[in-house]
Amino acid sequence: MRFIYSASTDTGKIEKGTVDAQNATDAAEQIRRSGLLIVTLRRDRKLQFANILGFGWVTNLTKVNFAKHMSLMIRAGLPIDESIRVLRDQATGRFRRVLSDILAAVESGRPLSDGFADHRGIFSDLFIATIRSGEISGTLEQSLDDLATQLVKSYELSRKIRGAMLYPIIVIVAALSIGIGLSVFVLPKVIKLFQSITVKLPLSTQILMNFSNFMVQHGVLAVLGGIAGIFLLNFLFKSKPIRPFTHAFMLKMPIFGPLIRNYNLAQFSRTMHTLLRSGVSIGEAYKICSDTLHNESYKRALLKVRDGIETGAPSSVVLEERPKLFPPTATRMIAVGERTGKLEETYEYLAQFYEDEVDTATRNLSTILEPVLLIVIGLGVAFIAISIILPIYNFIGNIQSL
Repeated sequence: MRFIYSASTDTGKIEKGTVDAQNATDAAEQIRRSGLLIVTLRRDRKLQFANILGFGWVTNLTKVNFAKHMSLMIRAGLPIDESIRVLRDQATGRFRRVLSDILAAVESGRPLSDGFADHRGIFSDLFIATIRSGEISGTLEQSLDDLATQLVKSYELSRKIRGAMLYPIIVIVAALSIGIGLSVFVLPKVIKLFQSITVKLPLSTQILMNFSNFMVQHGVLAVLGGIAGIFLLNFLFKSKPIRPFTHAFMLKMPIFGPLIRNYNLAQFSRTMHTLLRSGVSIGEAYKICSDTLHNESYKRALLKVRDGIETGAPSSVVLEERPKLFPPTATRMIAVGERTGKLEETYEYLAQFYEDEVDTATRNLSTILEPVLLIVIGLGVAFIAISIILPIYNFIGNIQSL
């Protein structure tokens, strides 16, 4: 997000400008690092509204292409400022403005990573740390290549997860829509027939009639309440006090729990490989990796590993204390990597292994869920059919016995 500020210089002159950051605290820190004393600081509401509508959004693909093209130009011998200028001239919208700011930072003598750090709302800590390490080690082009690979892998994993969830969501939404449609438009006509029947109605028919009457009288409020409830639950699950419990519960869910665990392990391994390959220290790599993962259980575990490393303990020893998050196979491979000095390669192997696991699980997920969904929908259809047919059958039987 973007913040608008006014700040005082050492000479007392008031300067105004904008800064991109994840929150107000990060924005204030960036301004103070520039040697300015903050007078006012507020969010750019106009930019926020534009982002909600989809304008000015910097996609993951845009950042991947930037990293690849930047690496190619540096390998070809182009200076950093000239490379950014060429890419800026090709960019559009918000990303063009961001690259203009980064170019101005580089031309003023600041490191390239500082230019990206000024826009933390767009570029992650992983992005910034990888570029900073590449600058320090003199392998910026390789770091940019690794960064592009990391972003592509992360995007592919997220896409596979979303694709796997799409099928059951569509089926459930379609089933609910059909059920509501039957309750509002079809069942009321059948209910009139039942009300004229003198025989005692079965319990299932009474339940169906009550539900249909409720939907006819309060259907709009029920649907709006259901939608509001979904948004409320989503908000509560994502709130900081509740998030550790919901994320831990998700890891214990059948079918989805192993998929979520493998997804986080793949993200963790790939990120560690990229950071270590770029020359980031292992303690700092665990801190950055914690920031990039979304599951609260893994975020906290990685911070514990970082604290253990600072006290001199090997990372594999601290990881072994959490076998539910980090399987013994992974921790033993990491221990071997630490002993042999090939930790970077170990994380690459683990990343590839868990990415393959996620790929296999997402391909099999629809096969696993399809019979379950069919059984649930079949039971629903059977309940409606029995509730409608049974009283009619009883009524005909009573007529024949007369």
